[in-house]
Amino acid sequence: PNGDKLKVLLENSTPLNKLSTFTKDLCVVVRVIKITEMKSFYSNKGQGCLFTFVVLDKDGTEMQVSCFNKVAEKFHSKVKNMKVYVIKGGYVKVNDKKFNNTKSEFKIVLEDKSIMEEIQDNGSIKMYALEVIKLKDILNVNIGTFVD
Repeated sequence: PNGDKLKVLLENSTPLNKLSTFTKDLCVVVRVIKITEMKSFYSNKGQGCLFTFVVLDKDGTEMQVSCFNKVAEKFHSKVKNMKVYVIKGGYVKVNDKKFNNTKSEFKIVLEDKSIMEEIQDNGSIKMYALEVIKLKDILNVNIGTFVD
């Protein structure tokens, strides 16, 4: 989309911090900031695969996006790190803390009918989320975490 279309998309999309399990007609504009490898798993339904990535919106809110099986295969090669996308469709689910890659209480699950389109980056969405911590708490930060 050109600049005017992007402005309309941003104005009509839902901020990640406003999403809940009651959200209908999901439409978000986000930057992909972390991508995981495709993973295989076995469950009582048989073998499956999972692909997740973390997105960031213009307000600095992070959220995990999950794709399973055919949907994972559909989006795995299309999702590029640091690119900006409009995502339409899917549903919001409570994030299982055991598999959560963010601090968000919810995650987006894409479906076969979900649309994810790369759009022009106008710089309105940052490249990473900043987390301010007090200097006295620096020793509690996980080893390997970038600190500035």
